Order: sequence, then structure tokens, then C-alpha cells
Amino acid sequence: MESRKFKNIEIKFSEGNHQYYVDDDGKKIRPASVSKIIKGDNSFGVGALAGRKNFLETLVEELPNTNLLRVNDLTDLQEKLFDIKKIAENKWKSAAELGTVIHNFIESYLRGNMAESGYHKGHDERDNQIRLMQYPLYEYLNANVKKVHAVEYLVYDNSILPYAGKFDAWIDHTKYGECLVDWKTVTKKSVTKLYKIQLVGYMYALCNELGREPFNRLIVAIDKDTKEIKEYLYDTDSYVKDLQIWKNYLQIHYFLDEKKK
Repeated sequence: MESRKFKNIEIKFSEGNHQYYVDDDGKKIRPASVSKIIKGDNSFGVGALAGRKNFLETLVEELPNTNLLRVNDLTDLQEKLFDIKKIAENKWKSAAELGTVIHNFIESYLRGNMAESGYHKGHDERDNQIRLMQYPLYEYLNANVKKVHAVEYLVYDNSILPYAGKFDAWIDHTKYGECLVDWKTVTKKSVTKLYKIQLVGYMYALCNELGREPFNRLIVAIDKDTKEIKEYLYDTDSYVKDLQIWKNYLQIHYFLDEKKK
């Protein structure tokens, strides 16, 4: 279990259940995570919207193979829809695993462990595709990371409502200077609009902890299909507006959570 202490606070993160545990000056708290607040586990959340989007896309893709338009009865329809749901879930799981591999590769580079971990192993088509993503990423990191301040860093804030999270990296970029970075594996269908708001949640907690002003946020996205790397910079001028959106998400999350109780 990862842990970090600052001021009179100790924050712990369990990878097994993706849960944060906080001792806030003697008060035990299990705060919501930044990702859960943004993605949600209810009809409000982006995660729910993305899940439905993934199911509908799979439905359209698999339609020619299912004879869905020529079902015999309700039971037949339910069985076919269940099969499509499983296909959609497997696609999501495969994408999540690929994202983890890429994140681990970047983390190894930033921590100086490349000689130990190296490129992805394996010889099937998926393994080859992962390496084809890693090669341009290595070149990108080598060219753009000037200094590393923190990697996979735990944060917590309770100035409005308690929440916790773990951001990907805090670096000095050769072009953009000091940046809080989120690495994303994407496709042209990815839901991307709220990535910058997720980064605000981390930034707000970090700046409150350190007593400092915000700095640049940077999304670095690598396309799983084209292997192209794109940067999306959000400077300090956009921070105030994006922070208000984050605060709204935070308050709505706790409102919906209270309703469930």
C-alpha cells in the first residue's frame, strides 16, 4: 500500500480496491478519488456515459454478425445483447490493460529504471503494437522532459470537501516549463473533454498543500491506432474557469452520494 505524510495528514492508497485512506489530524476518512468524481459511478458520471458509448459502438460493429434484426423472441434478443455486452467489456478490459502497460513504461523512464524494465516483452500482434507505441514515446520523453519533480504522486485536499488522487507526473518541459502531466492512451473515439478538469483536481490539492500558485497542465495523448503523440496544453489563464467546473463536480458528487445513503 502506497503512503505519504504531509503536515498532520497521512494518505494511503490501496491498488487492490483503488481506495484511498486518510488520517486527517486524527480523523479517519475514506475520501472519493479524483477519477471517481470525474468518471462517476452513476448516471451523472462520464464513466457511465463512456460505458454506454462503448456498448453502442460495439453493437453497431457486431450487428452484421449477430442477426440481431431477425431475433425469434425476447429470450433470443436478450441472449444476443448479452453476448454483445461481453464483447464490449472485453474490449474495455483490453484497452485498460494496454493503458497500464504504457503508463508503467513512462513511469520507468521518469524514475530512471529503463535499463531494468526495458520495452514490452512478447511476440504476438498486441505485443508488437505496444512496442510501436513505446518507441515514439521514448523519443518524446527523451526530447521533452527536462526535469522530474514527482511521479505517481499522492494528493489530498479538504478545503471544500475531502478528496484524494494520484497524478502521473510533475515535470519541467523543454518547451512549456513546469507542467502537471497526464499521460493518455486514446483513439479517435476517446472521451477527452474532461481530462483537463481531472488535472485541475490534482493541481488544486497540490497547490493548497504547498501554498503556491498553479502552473501549466499538460495532456500527452498517444493514439493507439496511429501511434501519433499529441500535446494539449492548458495554461494558468484557463485555470480559474476549469477550477470552478471541478468544484461543481466535487459538490455534485457528494450531493449524489448523500442521496444514495
